[in-house]
Amino acid sequence: MATKRDHKTYLNYFRRWDGAGMLGILLMAYGFLCLWLGRSLASYIQTVLFIPVGIAVYLYGSIGRATEADFTNDIERQMERINFRGIDEEPRFRRRVPKEPKEQCFSGFSIRPGVLLKRRKSGELCSSEYICAKMLTLTDAYYIKCVTFSFVSDERREEIHEICFDQLEETSIERTSETVTVGKKNLLAKTCMLCLTYNGGQKVMLPVKDDIYAEEFAASFRK
Repeated sequence: MATKRDHKTYLNYFRRWDGAGMLGILLMAYGFLCLWLGRSLASYIQTVLFIPVGIAVYLYGSIGRATEADFTNDIERQMERINFRGIDEEPRFRRRVPKEPKEQCFSGFSIRPGVLLKRRKSGELCSSEYICAKMLTLTDAYYIKCVTFSFVSDERREEIHEICFDQLEETSIERTSETVTVGKKNLLAKTCMLCLTYNGGQKVMLPVKDDIYAEEFAASFRK
């Protein structure tokens, strides 16, 4: 379970400038250069000034700040917590679970008003909220467990959906694209969701990869 300290490291990830660590290294390097070449009072003053400042800036940019590996590890832990173990022993599911159960995973950052946003090293946007879901295909329905959780707080929402095949009305891919402000930059935020419409217009939205196979993937749920 995430602690307040974990939440703070993620807050620092979103709020601190990525270049602070590198700037600190450059300041320290300049300070040591002045020390090595120093032959005057001004050089020693620069050494005394730049080395401590460089250390401080480096620590600010590097310590107490979540890494992209932390995101990956936390997402994997959250996904592992979603499971269907023992479901075939429950009376209402006992005869509905196939001999070879099929599970599918869905996951992605939540892009909505109110979340913290940042551009990753890969160029993609990430946010302070994430969606994890697993779908189990029964003999007569799709059984879905979905968790939306925050990296920067204890907020966590769990949902369970059971969509009978004869209630499924439509499957489609819904894409959104909007401009968001991250710091002083305007960036394009895109989402791609599998939309399952059932039982008179109810909808379940699951994040999927946006590629040329997305529509084909959505159509496969109607077969």
